[in-house]
Amino acid sequence: MKRWCIVGLCLAMLLCLTACGGDEGTGSGTGTGDGYRLGLATVSKMNVAGGDLSSVKATVAAVTLDKEGVIRQCRIEETAFDVTLKNGALQSMMDTMMMGKWERGDDYTLTDEERGDSNNRRSWREQVDAFCRYVVGKTPDEVSSIAATDGRSSEIPGCDLVITDFIQAVHKAGKSVKNAGMMASDTLHLAVSADRSKDSADEAPQFDIEMAAVTVGKDGKITACVSDTLQAKLTVKEGVFSMASGDLTTKRMMGDSYGMKDASSLKKEWYQQADAFDAYVVGKTPDTLQGVSVDKDGRVDGISGCTIVVSGMLKNVIKAAKMTGTGASDGTADGSTTGTNAGDTLKDDVSDMVSDMTEDTTKK
Repeated sequence: MKRWCIVGLCLAMLLCLTACGGDEGTGSGTGTGDGYRLGLATVSKMNVAGGDLSSVKATVAAVTLDKEGVIRQCRIEETAFDVTLKNGALQSMMDTMMMGKWERGDDYTLTDEERGDSNNRRSWREQVDAFCRYVVGKTPDEVSSIAATDGRSSEIPGCDLVITDFIQAVHKAGKSVKNAGMMASDTLHLAVSADRSKDSADEAPQFDIEMAAVTVGKDGKITACVSDTLQAKLTVKEGVFSMASGDLTTKRMMGDSYGMKDASSLKKEWYQQADAFDAYVVGKTPDTLQGVSVDKDGRVDGISGCTIVVSGMLKNVIKAAKMTGTGASDGTADGSTTGTNAGDTLKDDVSDMVSDMTEDTTKK
């Protein structure tokens, strides 16, 4: 009898959620967006295990904040790959190893370390989207205060992953926002692309990780953009990796210390030229950007204040603008490109609970 009372309560919760409007997360908001800002950040690390294995992981977060400093949209992507040596020689990697976990979707299988003791049946993508839904409506400082034991939190419905890097990346993104001028109804997109630098030698292999946060308006045009590049530089000496483990810093995060100004004909640092590139893509659609002419060195003529190589940045911005279904919003973003909202997740949880309990009752 008690079991059926609980089932009845769960069904009542489900009906209540349906009546309250489960489409809130994909609404076509009409806000002006005055004061909305865009932020992008990463928590990136290199781990050297022995002399023949090096692992690189970059957790990237993008957020939009309203004028009160509250997160209104959130996206997270993560790329992780191993670089190995065999008999002192660098081994090639499959292309799928260089794609982000969210982008890979169901093709990405959670590792035993990621799954831990959890019985959560959701994919990495679904659990990350659950985390994104949870932080919407919070300030970056409130996100940094999320309680976690051994990196995991019991307070986030649908997410049992280690969230330490998620928290740090979202907090950093929220603290590095730029006055972008997008509208509240614009949709936030995030893309991360990783590849080996074509000019890097086997004794000094370099892997470039491009990341871009863009907002897209109802007309399909980019309304704001923040791009960045992370260079993971490895060194091989006498047949083994000789660099140390540690945190990795992007070019934008390096600021003036990157040291491009003196060597630049424009006398501008990398982040300043990246800002010029970001301004260039605003107002354009992905199709328009695909038609931009790139020279053999990866540069684009006609970008005022920018002479850096942008070919990888451009490809990634196009991918970001075309990306659909990522993360979560507060319901003001337009269209069908946002993920399912928190109500949908709770409905799924309740439905699963009812299904499991009904099955158990039937067996008894």
